[in-house]
Amino acid sequence: MSERIESLVQRLKTARTKLIERLGKIGNRSEEQVYSEGAQWTLRQLAIHLMLADKGHIAMVQGIATGDEIIPPDYDLERFNARSVQKNADVTVDQVIMSLQHTHQEMLDWLHSAEDSVLDKEGLHASLRVMSIEQIFKVVAWHDGFHGDDIEKHLDS
Repeated sequence: MSERIESLVQRLKTARTKLIERLGKIGNRSEEQVYSEGAQWTLRQLAIHLMLADKGHIAMVQGIATGDEIIPPDYDLERFNARSVQKNADVTVDQVIMSLQHTHQEMLDWLHSAEDSVLDKEGLHASLRVMSIEQIFKVVAWHDGFHGDDIEKHLDS
């Protein structure tokens, strides 16, 4: 495995380990509202969002790697986030954690089998920005940390 891929693997592992630890602290507080603006999600809904985003990121990466565009140019990320969280309203935080562990391993397995050059392939991310596969994996780690920080701040308040 190249140093570049190993760096991504470590970044993803560190971010995901911390996120899983934070999700594990939610306990019986899952229905507390974490955001007062925008989506106004509860901790559980935020966890569901993280699970769905992870599934989407792996699909994007695999599609871009094979030359398939997964994200249409008129994609509405806010609408998707709202509808997909609603559709998965019965998912528990424990189920989210299991799913995140599964998709994380799927990402790591994919990276372990990838050639370094595939990281440079570009495609449309759900944010409607063109990104390389390497950038998308960095977004995954950032996304884990960003929302993980929100979870931790809420639980500490």
